[in-house]
Amino acid sequence: MNQRTFTRLLATYRVFLGMIWLLRLAPSLESQEAPHNRLAVQEKRPWQSTLGAGLTVLPIMQGDTQAILCLESSADLLLNQRWYLSLGFPLYLRLPLTTTDMVSPVIVQGDANIEATWIGHTNRGEHRLGTSWTFPTGVNEGVAAQDDTIQTGGLLHYVDIFWQYTRYTDPISLTLGLRLGTSLPGSREGTPYWEPFSVGLTTGLMMLINRSVALQTRLIQGLALPPRSGDQWLSTTMNYDARLSGGLWYTDQEHTLSLDLSHNMAQPLEGLTISFRYSYTVKPKEP
Repeated sequence: MNQRTFTRLLATYRVFLGMIWLLRLAPSLESQEAPHNRLAVQEKRPWQSTLGAGLTVLPIMQGDTQAILCLESSADLLLNQRWYLSLGFPLYLRLPLTTTDMVSPVIVQGDANIEATWIGHTNRGEHRLGTSWTFPTGVNEGVAAQDDTIQTGGLLHYVDIFWQYTRYTDPISLTLGLRLGTSLPGSREGTPYWEPFSVGLTTGLMMLINRSVALQTRLIQGLALPPRSGDQWLSTTMNYDARLSGGLWYTDQEHTLSLDLSHNMAQPLEGLTISFRYSYTVKPKEP
C-alpha cells in the first residue's frame, strides 16, 4: 500500500469517526427541535409508488469537443413503510460542442439497476439494509469503438450490499452508510476479467428550511481493488473516489423537484456534475 492510499484511508477513517461523534451528539440537539419532528413523520399507507426522471450533465473539461448527458428514468414501490423496491434505467446522449471535427450526436442505453431494501424504524431514526444489482445492458468499449458511439457500461454484472442509518433531529438529519460491492467474473476483449471488491462510505446531512424546502450535502467515498485480467492485476494501486455534493429540493408530497451539484474531490481537475430531477408519487387515499 503506497503513502497516498494510506493517507486516503486515514482520511476516510477520520470522516467515519466524525460522523459517529455527530450521531452521538444528536440527542443533545433534541431540546432545539420543533415540537413536531417533521423528518420522522411516517404516513399510515399500505403502499406508495414514485415515478421519476432525471437529467445529469457530466463534467465538461476545457478543450472537450463533446458533452455527455444522462437521462434516467426510475420507478419504485414502498410497502408498509418496510419494504422498498426500485428500478432504474439510464440513457446517454452525446452532443457536439464544436463545429470543427464535430462528433455526431448519439443516444445509447446504459446499465440497468434494481435495488431491494428492508427498512427498520426507531423512535429517532431508521436503518436500511439492502442489496442492488447492476445489469450490463449498456454499450461496452469494443462496441463503442466499432460503432463510433460512447461507452456506457455493458461489461459486468455488479452486486452490492449496503447498510444506512439516518438520525432525525428536526430540522436536521444525519446519515451514515456503508456499501460493499463486487462483480461477477466476465470477459473483456476475450480475456477473463473481474472487478473483485469495493467498499464505500457515505456521510450526509439534510436541513429542512420549511415543510417543502430542504438543503442537503453528502460525501460519498469509495475505495476499490484494481481489476484482474486473467491472473494479473491491471494496476498496482487501488482506486479512490470522494464525491462531494450539495443540493436543494422542493416537494409538495406528490411532486418533487431537486437540483444537485457534485465534484469528485479525488480528481481536482474534473469539472462539476449537475443534476436535475423530478418525481411524482402515487399514494392510496387515507381511510
